[in-house]
Amino acid sequence: MSPSSPDAGARREPDVDDALAALCRLADVKARRLRHVLGDWQPVLDGRRAACRRCGRLVFVRTEGNLGGAAGPALTEPCDR
Repeated sequence: MSPSSPDAGARREPDVDDALAALCRLADVKARRLRHVLGDWQPVLDGRRAACRRCGRLVFVRTEGNLGGAAGPALTEPCDR
């Protein structure tokens, strides 16, 4: 699933999809700096989740109202594989 794809069966507003897509791109860049190779982004409640294909560490992105962010060990810990 691409970062900008709407969740199956759940329609989101375009600005939410755009914000999530931008957060996914930023999280991917930061994870790559730590040598992670993120897999496909999966929909989760209010956001998206991806795992490193090598070590399995996760990253989450989420938006709520005008707030948004990214978190997870793939953004703070280097890939050890």
